[in-house]
Amino acid sequence: MASINTWSAAACAFTAGFFLLDQFGLWNSIYLIALLYGVVSIYLLIRLLGIFGKQSFGFSTIALCLLIVVTLVIVNSKKLPKVHLDFVQDKQTVLDTFEGSAATVAVIERQGRISDRYMVMNNTYILGGSYDRDYVAFQGSLPLTLHENPKNVFFLGMGTGISVAGALPFPLETITVTELVPEVITASETHFAPYLDGLFSDPRVQILAEDGRNYLYGTDKKFDVIIGDLFLPWKAGTSNLYSLAHFQTIRNSLTENGLVYAVVTPWPDHIQ
Repeated sequence: MASINTWSAAACAFTAGFFLLDQFGLWNSIYLIALLYGVVSIYLLIRLLGIFGKQSFGFSTIALCLLIVVTLVIVNSKKLPKVHLDFVQDKQTVLDTFEGSAATVAVIERQGRISDRYMVMNNTYILGGSYDRDYVAFQGSLPLTLHENPKNVFFLGMGTGISVAGALPFPLETITVTELVPEVITASETHFAPYLDGLFSDPRVQILAEDGRNYLYGTDKKFDVIIGDLFLPWKAGTSNLYSLAHFQTIRNSLTENGLVYAVVTPWPDHIQ
């Protein structure tokens, strides 16, 4: 029994994380699981208690069908909110949402005191926007001006893609970009193309949906410039990007005169 429970728990976690969230999204996945629990519960209750005697199976089937119909009518997961809009002083519109096993990514357009289009992940992590496009693009171009002759550049993290677009005017041979969340790449290509100067069509650019830290650890390729944009030290999961092992990996991935440029930001209490 213990082994059955263990394998069942592992299978459920795998199915939820790698199938349901990718195929149906967050609310629809919760909706389907809750519906499954209800169906199984009523079925077992009817069979175990023998409420309907010999006809228990037939009545169980009818009861399950009624449960499904009632649930579908009363609960509509499509109406449940996926994004929390908290800038009450501005008019905001959710242009699109992209759901996956890693995160829910939303593209929001804001009009009012600040007018821009920005990307949010899991309702808390703003991945950039068009309002400060020049400043963000400067984060991608500044490190390249500090190198005497950059040819190959690596971006650890993509976000909206605006900072990567800042590298396009340089005579580079390759631009390698890694982004941990695939939905971020999709959102960038779908809604931020007007701000990216042809990033997704540039033959020099290779955009990979994978962990940039592990990519650097596993590749033999050397880069003249490695740019990390943006590491927030108070966010869960970013501690590895500040570890000694990570910076040793970066050093091993640089050419002889290569340099690394990491964009950091103040502690959130200091942000106005």
